[in-house]
Amino acid sequence: MVRFNRWLMVLVVVAPLVLFLGQLSENATMRSMNEMLLKDLARKGDASRALNVTHHIIQATKAGSLYHDMSPLTFKSTQGHDLHHPPLACPGDDHAVYISSTANPFYLCTHGLDDAVSSSFIRLGYWLDCPSLEGVLKTIRTSLGLQELEIVEVGGNIGTCTWVMASSGARVTAFEPVGKNFQLLQHSSMLNTPKYGRRVLPINKGCGSKHYNATVKSEKGNMGNSVSVMNMTEEQLNVLLDGRETGWEEHRIEITTLDSEISRHVNFMKMDCQGHEIEALLGAQHLLSTHGVDVIKAEFFSHFLKSSGHEPRELLDLLDRHGYVVLFNGAVVPPETFGEFQHGKTSDIFAVKKGLISPDLYPTLQ
Repeated sequence: MVRFNRWLMVLVVVAPLVLFLGQLSENATMRSMNEMLLKDLARKGDASRALNVTHHIIQATKAGSLYHDMSPLTFKSTQGHDLHHPPLACPGDDHAVYISSTANPFYLCTHGLDDAVSSSFIRLGYWLDCPSLEGVLKTIRTSLGLQELEIVEVGGNIGTCTWVMASSGARVTAFEPVGKNFQLLQHSSMLNTPKYGRRVLPINKGCGSKHYNATVKSEKGNMGNSVSVMNMTEEQLNVLLDGRETGWEEHRIEITTLDSEISRHVNFMKMDCQGHEIEALLGAQHLLSTHGVDVIKAEFFSHFLKSSGHEPRELLDLLDRHGYVVLFNGAVVPPETFGEFQHGKTSDIFAVKKGLISPDLYPTLQ
């Protein structure tokens, strides 16, 4: 009887431990699977599918079926501040995370798990558009013989890629029109002072071909997916959600021109403004022709560009007129094929001033 009781006690103690370890293993496996999938999608440049995967992770987390242990992957939660820094808080209930997955770690204020980009940083330590930028900036620095680059970012979001660039030694002027995103970008700047904070100048404006105020809608659960509602039907807006039943949130924003804001030579311009890339460049004609921009990275999504009232090839033609070689996946896009260059999913193109970078290095620009 005594022996039976001992075995019973062992079973009572060990069984929950085995179940707990099994749960941890399952969580680790699921986390690893999602990491691998997101990394693969990032490598392929399939931002739309990656966004759906991230939304799946958010929903699964809310349902309690993934990440029960909530253990960090490449960050440590600071709950608004870290012990090694002054107690500067992110606004409201938003959380700062310490991103150590880059060559130079930094702090980032996030919207939390309810936002796709923020959730990606919390779960993976990066957003799929950003890790490759370290290699891109290295190519530009090497080709130009510069240690410090002058960068303009059109569409900074919460600082998604801003701090990857700033922490690499660049000076970044980041335009972000949506107030909630801009507030986080500002607070991250304070958290990263004095190390990187003074390298970033956040500007609470969008970029277009003229000055005006506008109403935009951002996708609930993805504050960075903001689109102008002018001349857009509800059906067109729903197409941009790509099947996600999330809905929209309205914001009033201010639009400026790059020509009125930037009066210096720029080494790298990163553009992610949801189809307004052409409008932003039309407002940068003096910058492009007089001060000059060495390399441009622009999001290219045919549906977004059309919803802004432009044909996709207009973006390529504009870059060609200003003396750029257009690259896609590291390969040259010949001007005679511009009319056929259409992408139903979000992709990125690079534009390099002719003769500035050796064609042998083009594959590094993707």
